[in-house]
Amino acid sequence: MKITIASLSNRGFRPETVKSLLELKCPYEKEVVIATQGYHIAENRNFIAIQAVKNGSDYLFTVDDDMIFPSDTLEKMLVHKKDIVGTAYHPRFEIDKDTHKPLDKTHIITLKEEGKKELFECEAVGTGVMLINTKVFHFIDRPWFKITNHETGYTTMGEDWWFCSQVRKARFKVYCDPTLEIGHIGTKVF
Repeated sequence: MKITIASLSNRGFRPETVKSLLELKCPYEKEVVIATQGYHIAENRNFIAIQAVKNGSDYLFTVDDDMIFPSDTLEKMLVHKKDIVGTAYHPRFEIDKDTHKPLDKTHIITLKEEGKKELFECEAVGTGVMLINTKVFHFIDRPWFKITNHETGYTTMGEDWWFCSQVRKARFKVYCDPTLEIGHIGTKVF
């Protein structure tokens, strides 16, 4: 098995993220791809996905430049044997518990408070830490990651939710593993 371990940044990597990447256990053949040149996150995500397909990887393990995760995260995600597995992590801001979507629709950290203790299927999950079987890229149209905007310029859908909507249209399932301890670095670690 071959895995592309990829991260992206056009703002600079957090030292804690670099430490997590350096300590990541990967008992398989691997390629490392770092995207730093794109104008926006969707462009960088498409770049790393293309590299994973081109280098013949079976999986793409993608990590944002502001994430912290245990060294066994990749191994635990692979055990699920799913095509798309994301993780439950907190956004980089405080959450108003009354404004988030139902737990079967998203990955907001409050799912841990609601008792989710095992892998579950969901509509979408963030790509901050995600494992993708590269075969899915052969079944969905490009761009694989795209930001959609309202006519006024506001973002209506991020590139991660776009990807999840496209793979679900192609009849793939999206899963979230709420058991992994993932940190998201903002003005504090969430």
